[in-house]
Amino acid sequence: MTSYQTFLDAAKKFALDAATLIKTHGENQYSATSKSSINDMVTDVDKAAEAFLINSICDQFPNDSILSEEAGSIPGSSGISWVI
Repeated sequence: MTSYQTFLDAAKKFALDAATLIKTHGENQYSATSKSSINDMVTDVDKAAEAFLINSICDQFPNDSILSEEAGSIPGSSGISWVI
């Protein structure tokens, strides 16, 4: 079983790397689209950050499940779930 500290360290790294990605993209033009309503928006930066986080989790913890706002649910077999 993976230790709590391993998950915590990975989550911190993923979050900091995603923040760098958001900051870098945020300095440029980005596009926004509405999802379910005019008040429910998603930007290409949102999607890129979420994709980065999903790929990072899947690379390091391939058996964990993930629940995210844009991509939905990705099943896993470890009993561990990440919520983005």
